[in-house]
Amino acid sequence: MPQRPEPPIEPPASWGLTPQQAQIAMQVISGASNREIAERLFLSEHTVEWHLRQIYRSLDISSRSQLQARFFRDVGLGQFQDPIAGDD
Repeated sequence: MPQRPEPPIEPPASWGLTPQQAQIAMQVISGASNREIAERLFLSEHTVEWHLRQIYRSLDISSRSQLQARFFRDVGLGQFQDPIAGDD
């Protein structure tokens, strides 16, 4: 029986982020640099930095690591599967 794809993992709606901010937040959470995010989303680095400041202000945080910690706290680890281990 074919497996259904996992739903995309997104920031919680309670964060109140715009779609652009949500994309940037997920890129940061996945470990991308501002330059990488800018290239992937066809934005300037300055625009990425501006969005990050807005995200930090909205969530009352001040760093990328705090954003990652907040995500894992609010979303939880249960939605993630180890891609190497598979479904065993």
